Amino acid sequence: MPVKTIYKTQELKQFTGTYEMFPGSLFNIIAENNTLYYQAFGSDKKMQLPVIGDGSFANPYLPISYFSFDNGICTYHIADFKYASEKVKVTPPKLNKADLIKFSGIYKNVEFDTEYELIIKNNELVAVHSSNDDIILHPFSKDSFYSDAGFFGKLVFQKNIKGKINGFSLSGQNLNQILFVKIK
Repeated sequence: MPVKTIYKTQELKQFTGTYEMFPGSLFNIIAENNTLYYQAFGSDKKMQLPVIGDGSFANPYLPISYFSFDNGICTYHIADFKYASEKVKVTPPKLNKADLIKFSGIYKNVEFDTEYELIIKNNELVAVHSSNDDIILHPFSKDSFYSDAGFFGKLVFQKNIKGKINGFSLSGQNLNQILFVKIK
């Protein structure tokens, strides 16, 4: 069976969309002018993905890696590792300073004995830690945020019976639903 090496834009559209590789790690696949592109979510820059076979596209900046598509799943292959990404629908809400205030506070994880303070800086929610750089949090949905830091991928806020935020769970590249409780 011959290997497909040329695609028209219309054929490439089956691969397009926003994908989530790890919690909060989002990227776009775009089809334009008979070419497929990778784009980090929230960025204007895009990288051309040359065709290397049926539903497979090279990462030109890392020769030992490529993207493959099958049944709505985008798999990123790097050496012997495979990272499957599912299509997600992201419609981030527009939040102003008044909306963000309810998320601010000091949150602690007892298991790791660590704290993050969530503050509002330049009309953005920012996670501040004593030994890490500040992390800008982008709205994902009305009660969740994502960041560009792989270890601090996605925060999902939790509310008490009265509807007040009392904590968040943090998931990222190497962690899943680590609970932080609001202490202040």
